[in-house]
Amino acid sequence: MSLSLQLYRGAAALGFALASPWLERKYAGVGLKERRGIYDPSLMSQLRKRGRPLWVHAVSVGEVQSAAPFLRRAKVALEKRPVILSTITPTGREMAGRLLQDVPDRVISYPWDSPVLLNRALNALRPKVYVTVETEIWPGMLWEMSRRNVPAFMVNGRFSDKTYLSMRRFRSFWREVLSCYTGMMVRSRSDMEKLIDLGVEEEKIEITGDCKADALMERKAELDKDEILATLGDGGPIVLAGSTHTGEDEIVIKAFRKVLNRYPDARLVIVPRHPERSRRIARSASDLGPVSLYSRIEPGWRTLVVDVIGVLFGLYSVADCAFVGGSIAPRGGQNIMEAALFGVPFCQGPHYEDFVEATDSMVKMGICTMISDEDTMATAFLRDLDGRRRKKVEADCRDYFQGLESAADRSWEIVAPYLN
Repeated sequence: MSLSLQLYRGAAALGFALASPWLERKYAGVGLKERRGIYDPSLMSQLRKRGRPLWVHAVSVGEVQSAAPFLRRAKVALEKRPVILSTITPTGREMAGRLLQDVPDRVISYPWDSPVLLNRALNALRPKVYVTVETEIWPGMLWEMSRRNVPAFMVNGRFSDKTYLSMRRFRSFWREVLSCYTGMMVRSRSDMEKLIDLGVEEEKIEITGDCKADALMERKAELDKDEILATLGDGGPIVLAGSTHTGEDEIVIKAFRKVLNRYPDARLVIVPRHPERSRRIARSASDLGPVSLYSRIEPGWRTLVVDVIGVLFGLYSVADCAFVGGSIAPRGGQNIMEAALFGVPFCQGPHYEDFVEATDSMVKMGICTMISDEDTMATAFLRDLDGRRRKKVEADCRDYFQGLESAADRSWEIVAPYLN
């Protein structure tokens, strides 16, 4: 173990010890014991009777969605061996319950990356294989897995330029941490090249594509579009703003006001990334006409603000055009595949660092329009509401998804031999 990793482990142990009183107050009743590596002993005993588990870690909502098709394949193939899914955020855990139901044998809260807590957790869970989803990398956990000879894999790995440049500043440290992985499955050649530059052996890296495409196609097959239309009620075309961040809602509202000049019966649906902002957004949109919250929809609404999680995917299926948030605000963008899967023409801002390759492809195909402010957004909405454009975009989207290979199948084929 290098000095830098020793220092990290020491700092983590000290940091968690000092923060313990605050953490206990913050996480009281929401997985505090599990975050400290303490699990129900009777449950652990029942799981151990079936063998050492496959442990998959997906930090929040997006990662749980990426992990879903991989977990489903694992559950079918393993038969008896238990599957454990860990998350960090409450919304991630809620999404796991909604999307995966009985696929994992247990959903737990991820332990803090302190040596004492990690030892306690690993002694209880005794994983056969450990899988992280996307870029959820905890150095202490990976080092412990390596020390215990537990194969560790990254699935659906993605590295934005910001993440890569940050890691490159401490290249020797991250080279040691990443070397603890047995294998790393990444979405694109760009991700692979960044890892190689950080010092990861090329033989450890596989380009498998994006598991989120598999997850979305599975969800689309199960979706009841008629139920969503019935929930929203009758009305004009729907302009959808998905996963918006602070500052973007105001721009959307101003752009939609211009849409009303040409489409006076149009309706606006805003889905904030953080639902707790819903009431404030509803007040901002009140001058457009009747406003309703999704949790208690009132007929005749002009603007609908979604104050619950887990419904954005279905709303894309009924949208006529869309704005994908986190892209005017510098948040790296949100998942553009949800809109594209339903053939919805959409626009987004200049900050799409987390989805560069997919965005660039869709811009070239004419599916996505790049915008920067309320004027360019209004222009994009008006263009996208044209029925002829919608038909062309639908055809282009079908072509895009037909070209994607099954990342979940390829990832499972790499991990499966280590579970036999």
